[in-house]
Amino acid sequence: MELWVGGLIQAVDDDVTLDTVDDGPEDELDPTATDDELEGGLDEEADAQVPERHAPRWKAWMPWLVFFGAQAALIGEGRWGLENTLDVWPLVGAAAGVGLMIAGLIAWSRTPKELRRYPRLLVLSGGIWWVALPLFLIAASSYINRSFPQAEECCRTLPVVDLNWTRRSLNVYVSRDGERERIEMLREIKEQLTTMDSLRCCTRTGLFGFDHVGRVETVITPDDRR
Repeated sequence: MELWVGGLIQAVDDDVTLDTVDDGPEDELDPTATDDELEGGLDEEADAQVPERHAPRWKAWMPWLVFFGAQAALIGEGRWGLENTLDVWPLVGAAAGVGLMIAGLIAWSRTPKELRRYPRLLVLSGGIWWVALPLFLIAASSYINRSFPQAEECCRTLPVVDLNWTRRSLNVYVSRDGERERIEMLREIKEQLTTMDSLRCCTRTGLFGFDHVGRVETVITPDDRR
């Protein structure tokens, strides 16, 4: 049995059986051979290389490719998808739970029957899939939810309650039904805002029932027109 990044794999194929093979009469030593000839024959047999079986290389790299691909998908979807999905945590929790269930099925199927009663070996058998699948499904569920809207666009004016500068960007928080929500928008709009301003946020209900902010506009007041 061999341990690798993807889990436990059996090094012996199930369809291989060992049978007694008749190799014929054993080689007899030549009584006339000298000691040097006998030693030379033994050295040749000892130096003979036995071919080794190697697993395909793609099996070792596939879990890592999935892992880094899932990270890239989550980073790409995080800004405009997850950040602008209102009340997003139930969606994140459900997607992560489904990912863990699939990873558990993979670990169960790849673990030999005799070892399935050991939880630690099941965790090892799942390998990197325990992390990659939840990350990938969180990004995929957010993308699917906002890509297939099920209702008409609804716009509301929300006041800006906080502006938080970080090293890379400016985080904008608005007040929605008494709760703070962080909304992502173009940098040009962010730099014009103050806590005295409001934003017109237009949302649409996605396929999974979560509202996604697809359009953000600054609210022009009479003072701004002067």
